[in-house]
Amino acid sequence: MMGSDDFKITREELNKFKEAMKKDEFKKLFFDYLDEISDPQNRQKYEEEIALLEKERGNNIRWVKPEGQFVVKTKYDKNQVKTPLIQSPQRQKTIDQTNSISSIDIKPGLKVFINICQSSEIKDALLQKSNVTKNNSRGQSWSIPYSLTYGRNDKDKANNDCVVYDCIFSPNTIRLASNYRFKELIITTAIEGVERQFNVKLEKKYKIPKMKCKGTPQATVIREKSGTEQKEETSKEFIERLYNENKNKAAASNNSTKSSKSTTDNKVINKASSENKKKPLIEEIDGEVEYSNLIETPKYKIVHRGEIQISNYVNNRQYANNSRPSSLLITIELPKMISQSEADLEITENTLDLIVKDKYKLNISFL
Repeated sequence: MMGSDDFKITREELNKFKEAMKKDEFKKLFFDYLDEISDPQNRQKYEEEIALLEKERGNNIRWVKPEGQFVVKTKYDKNQVKTPLIQSPQRQKTIDQTNSISSIDIKPGLKVFINICQSSEIKDALLQKSNVTKNNSRGQSWSIPYSLTYGRNDKDKANNDCVVYDCIFSPNTIRLASNYRFKELIITTAIEGVERQFNVKLEKKYKIPKMKCKGTPQATVIREKSGTEQKEETSKEFIERLYNENKNKAAASNNSTKSSKSTTDNKVINKASSENKKKPLIEEIDGEVEYSNLIETPKYKIVHRGEIQISNYVNNRQYANNSRPSSLLITIELPKMISQSEADLEITENTLDLIVKDKYKLNISFL
């Protein structure tokens, strides 16, 4: 989370903002935006929409909203190579587009704060089977799930640069940290997790300052592959389904009809009654259709392109009347074509032939 010391604005930007705040329309939009992003209901709606979108992609996501418990303070190791801090994609985009947030380089000796947080979305630590050593003594082996957030630059009390990470455990795992040995295990897990996840080196020496959290922990998500991946209906399957539904309805309607009139009379009656009813999306048509009448010649435009050279305008027969284009740009209007796969296009040196099945046919000769 960006602190007040991390916010930078130029005088020109400040003057523009002051001028904009004098306009009622801008003030209304600005305060509407603040209300929207601060409303918990809007935040919940946003999370539900993201979850629905991920579900369509075959993923299940859980929002992790960490609560700070205590802070671990350490430094980057002396062997740490100087490199830009890896930030979250959203924060990096803000840094690239504006100058309000400054990025920093991680380097040996730079302070690091790790917020030890809890969330009910993280699974509990599990005690696995103990291993028997050579001395026939038994040790404890723990499996500790956790989640990490990207590092973010911040300032310490002396207004010096520092980096903050969030390491999130389950509430039951945090309760076990009342035992000092288990607390050391959690801290070691967090430090090693940051090193492994972000390819950095941290000092193993640490301090625990008297604070619950450095800055504000960042919400994150846990994405898991859904067991039953949803298969989207293709356009072809959609059309076939509508056709079959309409055909079944028509068959049921014909079976329930007790009229003994001829097929021709039924067509006349159906035509008259259809004026007061909404026509189905797909309608079965009896009889043969002349598809050749449905095929259209599309509209097209040919543009000659070439380079303007001064030699075209000199008084020399060798260069006079040099109006031959270097290329042709052909624009064809195909509003009824759904996808490119429908088109069959063949271009030779002197001709262009285009066929869109049952819709368009075009032949252009350049001679």
